[in-house]
Amino acid sequence: MKMVDAHRMGMLKEEIYAKAIIRERLVRGVIFSTLMAALLAQPMSEPAEFKGQYLGQDRPGYRPELFAPVLFSTYNEYGYHPQSSVSFSPDGNELNFTSQTFPVVKGRSQTILFMREINGVWTAPREAFFSGEYSDRGAFYSRDGKYVYFVSMRSIEGRGKPKDADIWRSRRVGNNWSEPV
Repeated sequence: MKMVDAHRMGMLKEEIYAKAIIRERLVRGVIFSTLMAALLAQPMSEPAEFKGQYLGQDRPGYRPELFAPVLFSTYNEYGYHPQSSVSFSPDGNELNFTSQTFPVVKGRSQTILFMREINGVWTAPREAFFSGEYSDRGAFYSRDGKYVYFVSMRSIEGRGKPKDADIWRSRRVGNNWSEPV
């Protein structure tokens, strides 16, 4: 009889523990939803001016940290972080990143934007010359900075309907980029 009571007691403890976990997750969900609603209800402020190396952020170290949270860690009206995949040029004077289009536009849901540091101040993000017609993402610079590689849904022929993702390359031409190949 004592063995049955011990078994029931063990099952009861597991049930209480499971209910506590479910309750904790529900509370966390409510807190997260409340914070998100408050965040999304706030009007967007004017874009910040970024100055100096790494947009004025601390030099990267060995511990992961949010980078330029005003620019890359803000939510849009759909509750997403629309910017990702930040890549600096080897000389540190240019960066590019992927920007998600919302609502999603078929065949053009992601665009590569870039910024340049001119006289110590970073330009506002602009669409990269080679991006915008198709869904482009994940751009990164070659080691010497002469090329930028990226993933694109553009057709191999460079025109027509997008088919699948391929890696493309564009060569630096002065302060701009060539047509991708």
